[in-house]
Amino acid sequence: MFRKHDEGMQLRSAEHMHDKAELKSLAKEGRLELEKLFEQDSKNSVSS
Repeated sequence: MFRKHDEGMQLRSAEHMHDKAELKSLAKEGRLELEKLFEQDSKNSVSS
């Protein structure tokens, strides 16, 4: 799950490597996505 997220973020970032504002936006978006993934993972491990 996390590897897929990381690979996707790398691909998206590469498309905007010369646009610092877009990279900053993507980084923020990626952090929010990771927070959600960690939260979901935590809920799944507690309920298992």
